[in-house]
Amino acid sequence: MTSLDVSEDARRPFTGRRVHLGDLILQVVAGTAAFGTLALILLITWKVVDGARPSISKFGLGFLTRIAWDPVHNVFGAGSFLVGTAVTSLLALSLAAPLALGIALFLTELAPSGLRGPVTALVETLAAIPSVVIGLWGILVLGPILSRDVEPWLHSALGFIPLFGPPNSVGTGYFTAIVVLTIMIIPIISSISRELFLGVPQELKEGAFALGATRWEMVRGVIFPYTRGGVAAAMALVKAFRMHGHLAARLDPLGSEPPGDPALEPERTLVDLRVAELPTLRMPPLGAADPASV
Repeated sequence: MTSLDVSEDARRPFTGRRVHLGDLILQVVAGTAAFGTLALILLITWKVVDGARPSISKFGLGFLTRIAWDPVHNVFGAGSFLVGTAVTSLLALSLAAPLALGIALFLTELAPSGLRGPVTALVETLAAIPSVVIGLWGILVLGPILSRDVEPWLHSALGFIPLFGPPNSVGTGYFTAIVVLTIMIIPIISSISRELFLGVPQELKEGAFALGATRWEMVRGVIFPYTRGGVAAAMALVKAFRMHGHLAARLDPLGSEPPGDPALEPERTLVDLRVAELPTLRMPPLGAADPASV
């Protein structure tokens, strides 16, 4: 009997051998957890569809592509909000992912031992900051700086690209939201990726070096394939949970703009819409209040 036969037999505890109570309990618990996760996903899907049934029956599927949002005339459409959510989330992830992976690789493979501890502690601390706090900092501190100093320069230097239109005077457009979201998610992606990179067996790395691979070839051929599933899951979790903290950076009432506006122009997302409907939660005008009063 080979080791492969032993491992295959261990994966089938109820075939051809005596059943132990512990194995049975483990099988039942693990199976219940797996089917429970599937049932939870199906329940969430049903709840979303059931909650959207009145809107679908009244406005039809055109609600997803319609641009207008006019409660006075009872005209509603989620097109601009869906575009705003997709654009800000995807662009923030595309900017944050390379930076976060670079930080994780530096801390696990390149950083000197004296520098590795302090930088790791700093990254972990940044990852623990609540998203709403970063969002408030974005709208009260970073937003005015970007609208005053960065956006005019981008428009003058890259204005020929449709993405960089006229600068936004209020600092709550696509560009500000993307920058704030990027700052939010870099620490948590880099923290999770660092733990995943540390879990790569040292034997695989040494084997790659023994075959003559450079450090980059070892990273590309060993570390990335070994951890790509976990890194993808980390990005998905960040997108699903952490990014909702950007609502504080986008609560200024901007109105619904058509899809395709430049990155420097105001836009709204689904989170903005959901929170803006809360009667007790309103942000002051940009620059009109100090952070302590908020």
